Amino acid sequence: MTERLPGGDKAWFVRVRKGASRQLTPCAPEGWMVVGGFVAINLLSVLLLLPQPTPARWIAWTTVTILSAVLLIVIAYRMSPPGWRDK
Repeated sequence: MTERLPGGDKAWFVRVRKGASRQLTPCAPEGWMVVGGFVAINLLSVLLLLPQPTPARWIAWTTVTILSAVLLIVIAYRMSPPGWRDK
């Protein structure tokens, strides 16, 4: 069964509740591509530190890592149907 967003579009992620834990799990190829992009960005961001890790490079790496994580969470939340207590 394909999950749908309130507007009728296909959901990329699904909200899963396991005990006290809540997860946003990819349920479509688009969701897996977003997760793959997140992994690729974070792996490539390590290149910022390779030549010689300076304080400025550490700040850049930290910024890229935090922004990509926030972006992943926002996209996953927005592209998942209401669940948990959102209904």
